[in-house]
Amino acid sequence: MRARLLLSVAILIAVIAVSSMLSNVYAVSVASDEYVFDFKFGGNFSSADGHFNYPHGVAYDHNNNRIIVTDIWNHRVQVFDSNGNFLFKFGSGGSDDGQFWDPFGVAYDHNNNRIIVADTVNHRIQVFDSNGNFLFKFGNFGSADGHFSHPHGVAYDHNNNRIIVADIWNNRIQVFDSNGNFLFKFGNFGSADGQFGNPLGVAYDHNNNRIIVADTYNHRIQVFNSNGNFLFKFGNVGSGDGEFANPIHVAYDHNNNRIIVADTSNHRIQVFGSNGNFLFKFGSNGSGDGQFAYPFGVAYDHNNNRIIVADTSNHRIQVFSFAKYSLTLYEGSNPSDGVINLGDSITAKATTKNNIINVKFRWIDPSNNEVRNTTVPIVSGEASDTYTPNQVGTWKVVAEFSDGTIVVEELQVPFQVVPESIIGALSVIGSSLAVLAVYRRKRSI
Repeated sequence: MRARLLLSVAILIAVIAVSSMLSNVYAVSVASDEYVFDFKFGGNFSSADGHFNYPHGVAYDHNNNRIIVTDIWNHRVQVFDSNGNFLFKFGSGGSDDGQFWDPFGVAYDHNNNRIIVADTVNHRIQVFDSNGNFLFKFGNFGSADGHFSHPHGVAYDHNNNRIIVADIWNNRIQVFDSNGNFLFKFGNFGSADGQFGNPLGVAYDHNNNRIIVADTYNHRIQVFNSNGNFLFKFGNVGSGDGEFANPIHVAYDHNNNRIIVADTSNHRIQVFGSNGNFLFKFGSNGSGDGQFAYPFGVAYDHNNNRIIVADTSNHRIQVFSFAKYSLTLYEGSNPSDGVINLGDSITAKATTKNNIINVKFRWIDPSNNEVRNTTVPIVSGEASDTYTPNQVGTWKVVAEFSDGTIVVEELQVPFQVVPESIIGALSVIGSSLAVLAVYRRKRSI
């Protein structure tokens, strides 16, 4: 009898341990349609104003609300208003000041109102005023400091007034002051941390003072501090969530602390949290609205919360706006990466661009019981509610906007492969059984 009691206690302890391990994972779905197609412009393969011959780089001028595009095979830069209406162009084919040969990357210097262009095949960077008038250039072909071999991506560090260039065939990043004077470089060819396989894109995270690099042919994103020291990486080759096939450009969303990647050969845009955790994706191969054919460039419009994509082989620019209605789940201040611990709090944030008064949040437990119902006023386009799920299973979070629109998100417990820690716990049961067997054998003797 005592042996059975000990056995029951051992099994109970192990089962509690295993159940705790299994139920300690709570998956949170993140809306994949958080950004929706808004409008497009271009789409004509020609050299006319507003038409493109493989648009590549794109930047947003937040000072003047303009979209700036490098039109590479037309060897020019075109500037549009925030609605995609053509304003002006500058540049032509050649190697003189103000001329280009396949200009790939572009950035806007908001501190000094300047347009910075990677004049790729001329192996130099050219700087223009906000009206496209040539100011100065720097760099020439080579591998010495300040020289380039096909500079591709370019970014401006507004915190420190620096120009950052992805020097692709030299497999490095070079950093210059605002006048084009060389400061330092980092990286070399390879696949180890801090090495590159033709890095085509670069962005600067002004919120966290970090340099973000699209390490294109290593099919990953690498993140460095402002001095070029490696911090972390994410992604590998593939087509699954968080995987890449030749990511060419990268942008940073400073409003929401997100990394936006043009996953070029997968014909899609992927969005990640500031730590590289996958959030959502949009796009597929095609020529319809919201589809892409090798999207090369990407930029974020912080003024209007929009993602702007150079849909290169469709010869057009597509603009995606924050959905009129959305429901996003957060862990603390960051969008959820899809996994939380059971018992942790989740914040549901509802947003809308429409003139809505309030939103009702309803939390539905796995037994389909409504455990929380609260109405929150919408302020500056958003409202939020926080709750702590206390059961394993599928939860539903419902946002009912006052105009009748309903958005639903789910919380789920995913299928889990039994980890080593659980196997270890099961081995405890086995050991307990063995000990009890020996105990019973001795008792019988």
